[in-house]
Amino acid sequence: VGVNGQFGQRNLVLRNDNGQDMSIVWDAPTEDNDPTRIVAWGDYDGDGDLDLATGNALAPNKPNRIYVNNWHGGTRLANDSTYVRLRLPGFTPSAWFFANHEIDGRAAIPVFYELVDNQSDPAYEIIPQVSWDGGGTWEQMVDPDGDLIVLHNVPSSPNGQFNFFLWGALPQLLAHQGYELNPDQEIYVPDDAPDQEMDVAYRFYIKSNPEHGGYIQRPYFGTNTTLFRLDGRPDWGQSAKIFHPNLISDTAVLTNIVVPGELANFSIVVTQTDHGIPQGLITDNLPPQLTLEVTPTLQPIVGNLEWTTNTIEWTGGLDYGTVFDLNFDARVARPLPNGSEITNCADFFDGLHEPFERCVTVVVSSTPKLDESFKLVNGLTSNIAKPGERMAYTLVLTNTGTANATNMQLLDRLHPDLIFAGNLTATSGTAELVDDLISWQGDIDVFSPVTVTFDVSVTAPLPGNNLITNTFELVNGAGETVYTAVPVTTTVLAPDLRTSTKSVSPAEGIELGDTVTYQIVMTNTGAVSAAPAIFNDPLPGNSEYVVGSFTATSGTGDYNATTNQIEWQGTIAKDQVVTLSFQVRAYPDDDGSEELVNIAALSDAVGGDITLTATALFDLPNLGSASSKVAAQSIVELGDQVDYTVVIENRGGNAPLVVFDDPLPGSSTYVPGSFSSSDGAGGYDASSNSIVWQNGLANNESVTLDFSVTAGCPVEAGATLLTNTAVVNDGANDTTLQANTSLNLPRLFLSTQATPRQPLDGEIVTYRLLLENSGGIAPEAELLANVASNANIVGAPTATNGTVQYLPNTRQVRWSGELTSSENVEITFQAIVNGEPGTAVETTFNLNNTCSDQTVPANTVTIRPETVNVYLPLIAKP
Repeated sequence: VGVNGQFGQRNLVLRNDNGQDMSIVWDAPTEDNDPTRIVAWGDYDGDGDLDLATGNALAPNKPNRIYVNNWHGGTRLANDSTYVRLRLPGFTPSAWFFANHEIDGRAAIPVFYELVDNQSDPAYEIIPQVSWDGGGTWEQMVDPDGDLIVLHNVPSSPNGQFNFFLWGALPQLLAHQGYELNPDQEIYVPDDAPDQEMDVAYRFYIKSNPEHGGYIQRPYFGTNTTLFRLDGRPDWGQSAKIFHPNLISDTAVLTNIVVPGELANFSIVVTQTDHGIPQGLITDNLPPQLTLEVTPTLQPIVGNLEWTTNTIEWTGGLDYGTVFDLNFDARVARPLPNGSEITNCADFFDGLHEPFERCVTVVVSSTPKLDESFKLVNGLTSNIAKPGERMAYTLVLTNTGTANATNMQLLDRLHPDLIFAGNLTATSGTAELVDDLISWQGDIDVFSPVTVTFDVSVTAPLPGNNLITNTFELVNGAGETVYTAVPVTTTVLAPDLRTSTKSVSPAEGIELGDTVTYQIVMTNTGAVSAAPAIFNDPLPGNSEYVVGSFTATSGTGDYNATTNQIEWQGTIAKDQVVTLSFQVRAYPDDDGSEELVNIAALSDAVGGDITLTATALFDLPNLGSASSKVAAQSIVELGDQVDYTVVIENRGGNAPLVVFDDPLPGSSTYVPGSFSSSDGAGGYDASSNSIVWQNGLANNESVTLDFSVTAGCPVEAGATLLTNTAVVNDGANDTTLQANTSLNLPRLFLSTQATPRQPLDGEIVTYRLLLENSGGIAPEAELLANVASNANIVGAPTATNGTVQYLPNTRQVRWSGELTSSENVEITFQAIVNGEPGTAVETTFNLNNTCSDQTVPANTVTIRPETVNVYLPLIAKP
């Protein structure tokens, strides 16, 4: 008991801790304005909780008080003691002192109880005890196996948490009397049988959770004094692990995003919300994705801090109400997969309670960055090269981002002026060449460049000043082009004759045979000389070179009659200009094109070939629009005369030479002396059986030709038109002139008769043939009767007109002659037929109507058997 009669002076609190004296001097005077008082604290069961308290006051009107904590119900303290409500076994009723007698014969008796605590604090330890003498002496309970029962961390609740355990009643009862169970665990009862029934009492000895330790309790003065207590234990329950995200300016939204390679800021915040400052511990083992680079900061600066690149450890105590902030920056590993999570946990131990953990999770925002990839040619971004020169390309794929680029594809299409030359390699992934496309596939890890190399050759020949550009694309797994490299360039070092030109004068309105002039200007804009340059210019169409017209400002050349072309050769230095000129008399190609196209080739071995073209336009003759050919007769028969008139008129440019050729149609024949022409030229050519004419025709000039023919058979058998076709060539094109006359051709019909139709062997058969013409005249008709091999002609054949005879060598009866329209002829001949009965005798026929053969049916007779008559005598009937 500490006594001090002055206000503002220290009072003394004495505590009787189960027989152990402990004095605690207050750090500050009380705030009460009543006279000084003293408090005595009694703990008579040693559980650490207040059992008995006395309060003394100096003022006469302030009586002393004694307070007893009787453990019944709540005490309304800030943190009440834990107590137990015991359920008696079986149906034993409760009593204030002794219970009624009840027999429980179970070897193991379940003990049920409820643990009550207003704050649901678990009991640190419960030791159940049993007494065989009504509470005089106590011993610790055992379980059915005979082991002492000690219960730890038993749960509680404000309304009572139900719990139970099994008490080994029989083993403990026998042991109390000095008996033991048999080794086989069966109960053995000897002759001096022990008592198996005894009165028993039991109680619980509860040790409060260590969280109940360190309480100070004192009464308030006066008649209304109540007990309360101050909690002297630490409480770090409001501790937290915090990530401080960056502020995204465009959205003003805080996120939990971290970026690989950047610093992420974290805080470990502890709020001490209770009393007691034992040494606490905070540890933070950083996950492998985070690395500590600088010393963490403390606010306030208390305790002891130790750290490594992946561990933070702090020890110390915190005063009541202190908010402690341990702040640190950690470098996020690079690379990391986009969207992956990083969880950072800190472990807290306040020195008294069970350690706990606080965690924070952040999300990785990462992406590959491939825009520093590049390409080199011979180690440079640009170079110069000669045609045919070999070069090496180097492609460096660099990822400076925060995530690895997986399943990437590189595409590099070779320039048309490059030829792949091998040595395709890649430091990782796979590379191949397919159809002039270099492709590579693989992963591009952060800060792990991939190098792809290959060789090419510059196409040869190739003109100078050519710029070869080459780049590549990077395509992601979704087929999207994510990067296109800056192209590398190669300038070709060679002659460049591509600015050379060719012209023609005049360029239009030229007529056949006109003289045109060609000029070729050859210019070398390359970096080196074209040595030698070669020029070849075949003359266009059917043009003719004008002898002596070729000129050249340098080099050597001329017209080559053998190859019909202009040929030149020489050196064209850098920036030099060489001019060639020559003339031709213009004639078009055989196809009669209106364009006179002159194509020349200029080449050098290094720079390659170029084509120079000059085109002039003709004003060609036009004989097709006004020329004509007509026949005076519209229909004729064979042998009639047909009169033709041909008009050839030129409605186009001058035609220096027009050639007319008119082959006579079919088997028609020229009527001698019938040809005439308005210009006196031309005539009948018997060698080609054609009417021919040739001469010049100026614009709008014409000529008229007249001639006659005797109509013959048409070219095609059976045709009914006599077609006369002529061709006129004006020096550029052919014009066809045609006249048609209808032909009334012969139409012959043959009917045959044989008598008798069934002759005897050796009998004479008479054949009568009637040939009729229902068409036009048949000047030279012919009929052949082919006599069968088993028939022999008797006598001479006869005919009503024309000529008929038997041809023994061919066994044919031949008739020939003219049959006019509607005229007929009858032919008769006889033959002896031979053969067995039933033998056929077939006569076939060939008929020609002058122009074509006609098909005629055969005539067949069949030999019959001979018939014999037999006459029998007549006998009279009796």
